[in-house]
Amino acid sequence: MHRRSFLLSSVLRPVFHPVNAPPGRRLGRIMRRCHDNHVFDARANKGIPMTQPYSARSRAIEPFHVMALLARANELQAAGHDVIHLEIGEPDFITAEPIIKAGQAALADGKTRYTAARGLPQLREAIAGFYAQRYQLDIDPQRILVTPGGSGALLLASSLLVDPGKHWLLADPGYPCNRHFLRLIEGEAQLVPVGPQERYQLTPELVASHWNPNSVGALVASPANPTGTLLTRDELAALSSAL
Repeated sequence: MHRRSFLLSSVLRPVFHPVNAPPGRRLGRIMRRCHDNHVFDARANKGIPMTQPYSARSRAIEPFHVMALLARANELQAAGHDVIHLEIGEPDFITAEPIIKAGQAALADGKTRYTAARGLPQLREAIAGFYAQRYQLDIDPQRILVTPGGSGALLLASSLLVDPGKHWLLADPGYPCNRHFLRLIEGEAQLVPVGPQERYQLTPELVASHWNPNSVGALVASPANPTGTLLTRDELAALSSAL
């Protein structure tokens, strides 16, 4: 029914004019428009199910099991059990007070409309200033893009850099959603096994040995997920040179 309703939505808008037409006439117009646009598939009269499968792309994405664990842990906690949450990466403190107040002030001032697609210019300039102060890097604010979380940034980066059939190198074990971002844009993840000897991180040697004509880059996390290991500046520089 949801799929049928979705299809109907594309033909209803021109039908509801004028709005003061009698309900019976409006319904008749809707039905005629649906018939003209073949909304009601002839297969329905032949006993053939109209339900279409989800895309092969979406079926290839595995469940994010940690969220199921979180839901179950929350159920147990709501039932009165003492639960220590180790299933999801989340701080044990709330948002800092200055950020809360700034958000409340923005809402009170009516700042609830669309912003620039890349993010507020003032925010991008502030981010550039942070990198200049903290890392002595001169970054043009035009190169900075603000996203609602890291997942949005990774999905955009995947869409920008990876064509269908191409891949990134990813450390394995690693954050499972990273390979799903690639699958969503019909790219691939080439998983590179890592262990304690590499501190669960990619190395220039591993990049060189696993690189092939379909490789377009490597996705590196510091701290790593789920192990928490860090890369030094020299190690990051060596990886950058290897790519």
